[in-house]
Amino acid sequence: MTVNTHAHYYWGKPTASIDWCEPNYTVSPYIAEFWNSISSLWLCVLAIFGLYISKVDRLDRRVSIAYLGLCIVGIGSTAFHATLLYEHQLLDELPMIYSSLFFNYCVIKELVPNRVLLVGGLTLYGVLTTAVMLVFQDFPILHQLAYAALVILIVVRSAFITHYAPEKKLYKQLYIYAFISFGSGYMSWLLERKLCHNGQVIAGVQMHAIWHILTGLGTYVWIQFMIIYTVQVQNARKIEGNTRHYEL
Repeated sequence: MTVNTHAHYYWGKPTASIDWCEPNYTVSPYIAEFWNSISSLWLCVLAIFGLYISKVDRLDRRVSIAYLGLCIVGIGSTAFHATLLYEHQLLDELPMIYSSLFFNYCVIKELVPNRVLLVGGLTLYGVLTTAVMLVFQDFPILHQLAYAALVILIVVRSAFITHYAPEKKLYKQLYIYAFISFGSGYMSWLLERKLCHNGQVIAGVQMHAIWHILTGLGTYVWIQFMIIYTVQVQNARKIEGNTRHYEL
């Protein structure tokens, strides 16, 4: 939500393609969207905790990369909401794309024997998405569609893994928890975009901050899902002595 003048804005006139429902600079003269910025740090908290656990448990390097991606998204999101500058918007939105590409790689690579083809395809998707976002800066829907496609692919592939997993109960619990958390977060995001009026949807409730909290939690839980999948794939390879495993 914008006001008539930007003269008193610490970071100057907003240049981002989206200005969210939370009124600007109402809590702090130095932070454009205070609650959206603070809630973004929640992603960093989850990621740092995950990185610590992965180090203690000596988990696969891919797990650390996944948590690092989540942390970078949190940092970028904080910068974006604190300043509402376009360059900081990119620090939020591009890591969302890149981390989702990596998540897809982690759960799809067993299906694609040609690793070069898989990495090349995902890299091309990232490059094209980046180029489109830089050229069409005033069309945030393009980023939203690109990100949604990656999330849908993760959801579908994870459902497939859950269905065929030998330990279906644990997979199912994590999948449902992550799906409900992320889905609820998306509903908060959507309600804010559609029903914002006078700086709020529901009095005293910051819907975009809820999006940060729920999607951060959903992503964290999904990474646990990915950890189990990765460990079981590695164990299956050791037992069978080849590069194939049960059809996940």
